[in-house]
Amino acid sequence: MRVVKLISLTLIAIALLGSPSPATASTFDQADGWYKWRVDSPMNRSHSCCNDSSGELTIYVRSENGNPVRIRAFDSDCGKAPEETVADLGHVPLERSDALFLEIVQAVDADMDVREEALFWLVHTGSDATFEYVDQLLSSR
Repeated sequence: MRVVKLISLTLIAIALLGSPSPATASTFDQADGWYKWRVDSPMNRSHSCCNDSSGELTIYVRSENGNPVRIRAFDSDCGKAPEETVADLGHVPLERSDALFLEIVQAVDADMDVREEALFWLVHTGSDATFEYVDQLLSSR
């Protein structure tokens, strides 16, 4: 229940306040196309399309004109992948995955639906840094 309230309040805060653009170039504006990274599944939750979870998520982000336009997350054992070439960012620690999602959340030129989806995955990590960020968003009102 805490996560649901947190997501709802954060979405309202983003809609009302907006988010500053990151000061550095985005990972996703290097080239149009798909990017992917793998991360250990937070809190061992299964986000699997298969029967068994590998414990690792593969995140796909589609970028067009320097902006993320689509996010997909699958259990790494599912074997789902775009048919196009994918820029592989490799297996990243949770903190790096949080930073990648945060880039999308803060991408003011990106569609709000994509930003909300990135926030959804960001909040699910349960990391202290994520909760600090959300708390900062909510308390800045």
